[in-house]
Amino acid sequence: MSIAALPKEILDKIVDHIAEVPDDVYPSKKPLKAVALSARCFLHRCQSHLFRDISIPTTGIPTSLLDVLETKPGLLKHVRKLVVWLNVTSQPLAQQRALLRIAEHLEGLERLLLISSNHKGDCSWNYLGAVRQTAITKMFEEQPLVHLTLCGILDIPFRPVASLPHLQTVHLTQAATFSGVEELAVQWKLVSLRCNQLAYQALPALLSLNAPAVGNSLVYLQLQVPTLEGHKAAWKILLCAGDSPLEFLRIEYARTYELNTNILSQSLNEVILRNYTLPTYSCLRYIDIQLYSIGDNSATNVGGGGALSSPSYIPRFLHKMLGQNPQPALVALQIHTDWITNGDPTSQLAHVTLIDRDRGWGLVDDTLSDSKLFPCLQAVRVRSEMTLNPPPEAEITGTTAADVKTKIRLETSSALYKTGEAVKAFDVGYEGGDRMFDAIAKPLLATEKKFIRI
Repeated sequence: MSIAALPKEILDKIVDHIAEVPDDVYPSKKPLKAVALSARCFLHRCQSHLFRDISIPTTGIPTSLLDVLETKPGLLKHVRKLVVWLNVTSQPLAQQRALLRIAEHLEGLERLLLISSNHKGDCSWNYLGAVRQTAITKMFEEQPLVHLTLCGILDIPFRPVASLPHLQTVHLTQAATFSGVEELAVQWKLVSLRCNQLAYQALPALLSLNAPAVGNSLVYLQLQVPTLEGHKAAWKILLCAGDSPLEFLRIEYARTYELNTNILSQSLNEVILRNYTLPTYSCLRYIDIQLYSIGDNSATNVGGGGALSSPSYIPRFLHKMLGQNPQPALVALQIHTDWITNGDPTSQLAHVTLIDRDRGWGLVDDTLSDSKLFPCLQAVRVRSEMTLNPPPEAEITGTTAADVKTKIRLETSSALYKTGEAVKAFDVGYEGGDRMFDAIAKPLLATEKKFIRI
């Protein structure tokens, strides 16, 4: 019996299995190309994989794709993911028209990624030109998009984006803004929202009329906060997602090297002023909080402790976030803190406490060990680091990085001793706790992958 006589379902599974071979094992999809040439019964299924993901770089549409456009444009119906790199420099009109022709032959595009390649990091919609604007708008209006990434794209018209009825996942990064947001309601039911770097600029206008549509159906939320304005935008979405089926929350207060600006201490002042705290998310199972800070002497850094110690606003911020409303389904919590200090650990390390219960960490311990707040909490990971500014050119006499790390681990265990007794896995950096935390968190993170797949 020839292989062509096998049922189509079996032939398709053979091809699907080959298509799963990672690119780092066989680059350029060589196995699929070989199978496509081996027998006609494999051709159609191989084509569906070979053309599933395509990328158009800044240099223009690759010659191989232009050949397909000229000879077999019907193959573009297989495209499900399209990455388009954009910049503000003038592109040959023929290339722009080719992009429009590609848009005209797409039939089932699901994931669209528009990425700026401008050296300044952003690309204004107004400078793309009418042809490229028409091509992208056509994709918005005619394709059943379920995922959209905007990276460094400014002033993109909101009307065609708002009308995407199938949109489920949005990733805004680097910088992203919309125009014409204020008067438009969206048709989305977002499952996943990721907002990184300066893309928070898109959130206030986006949420002005559409907070329920954006927040009520979220399962995955990732926010990166680089400025005080970013903090305000992040908390707007955190609060409006209170009624959502949110399962995964990742929030990072990003490190800034503007020495006169401490985003974290400023943000603590803001949450105290407005009495912000995380609402109860009835389905939330995993939280990852990362707090990067520059040590300062602001009013929020209370309790003494010296220049080396973890600033008190770090644990106080954690307590303010987590210490008021219960999270009845939370299973795993990961916290990473990092503070920069100008102190000299050579002479001071033996005389200071870096992680001090009396400077806020006792509040965190009381919160995390409270079974009324976290009845299902099984795993807690707390990792802290101290970074010297400027970094030493050579090893500091009498004090090594290992000494600092060991001291932080011991003091974290001591400061959070009630938490360590309350949960099954408590990881402060030792191998045993690390394995136990991963064993509990791994099944959760396996589920998370489907929400961030692009």
